[in-house]
Amino acid sequence: MAKKSYKSMDDFASASGVSRPTLSKYFDDPSQIKEVTRKRIEAALKKSHFEPNLFARHLNRKRTRNIGILVPTMSDPFYVQVVSLIELELREKDSGLSRFLRIRGRTWRRRPFGPCSR
Repeated sequence: MAKKSYKSMDDFASASGVSRPTLSKYFDDPSQIKEVTRKRIEAALKKSHFEPNLFARHLNRKRTRNIGILVPTMSDPFYVQVVSLIELELREKDSGLSRFLRIRGRTWRRRPFGPCSR
């Protein structure tokens, strides 16, 4: 069965039969939601594979929970390992990582990178 794509938490909440605030509360702390509602949300999540956009959620709350890291290269195994360990730590804390690589001389270029997924 093909997964349904939702553009926002509002769309997903509507399709799941719960309110947007209830869905938001579920993502913050599932234990605050009644068991029946929690099971309904979890069934809908399993069916659709929906994940909230962490950048959007954090920006809405005026905290991005995103850090940047400057590394001279990603071809050196040392830097790859350091960045990987930082990513693992950030995933546990629902935070994101932006990588910046040094390109020719002193110019820094932002490397496209989205939020860390759980």
